[in-house]
Amino acid sequence: MPLLIILSLPIFEILGAIWVADEIGYLNTAGLLCGAALVGIGLLSITGRTFLAELQLRAASGERLENVLLSQALRFIAGILFLIPGFITDGFALLALLASLVPGLIARPINRNMKRWNSQFVVFNSQSASRGPFRHQQQGWRDVTPEDPQVIDVSPEKPQSQD
Repeated sequence: MPLLIILSLPIFEILGAIWVADEIGYLNTAGLLCGAALVGIGLLSITGRTFLAELQLRAASGERLENVLLSQALRFIAGILFLIPGFITDGFALLALLASLVPGLIARPINRNMKRWNSQFVVFNSQSASRGPFRHQQQGWRDVTPEDPQVIDVSPEKPQSQD
């Protein structure tokens, strides 16, 4: 189903552009599409230049970096969507840009889901277990072993010799 939506998006974009061109004129439609592409280029340029500076500034002030990363990622996605010609993707770009400007709009639900997911599973690497128990100094963490039912072992498999 998602593949069908992705494949049909160009058709809907063309139909939308034709409908808008019938309403406001073909030159005005071309101007809007070119203007949106210029906004996308500017947004990508600004996002690329300010990303590290904003990240360092927020880290120095002690703020949570997840919000900065999410905001910058949404601005980057909005810039790419503005570059794609069409009014549907421009609408999604505006939504992504607005979501990036409101700091907690997207971050709260994602953080809530991540906390729930992190409380259900522990990632374990058996290579580090050979040096002793896998311990974390943070509150809420516990010693784990590969035999724990809520542990996911991510250590690479050893290749079996073929005799």
